[in-house]
Amino acid sequence: MTENKRYGILLNDFAVAEIGKLLSQWSQSNEYGTYLLAKSVDPNGAFVHVVIADKPPPGVGPVPDIELQIPHAFIKAIIYAADIKRLGFVAV
Repeated sequence: MTENKRYGILLNDFAVAEIGKLLSQWSQSNEYGTYLLAKSVDPNGAFVHVVIADKPPPGVGPVPDIELQIPHAFIKAIIYAADIKRLGFVAV
């Protein structure tokens, strides 16, 4: 796998209703819906294992990554690309 590969995880409406507040620190929304940008994704298991780079507060150095376990039923799609701008969620 490419080290620079990034993943866009598009959540469905049920996920937003159930765990949207929990994920609000890391999720973003656009015309496609609510999504997470992740460093890695492993869908092989009872849950989808997601690793997200945490956003440190201003003035704070690097922080550890956040790891989430999300039910498969909460995910519409997982999109990946070597360049984050190619995912379609981020403006070029």
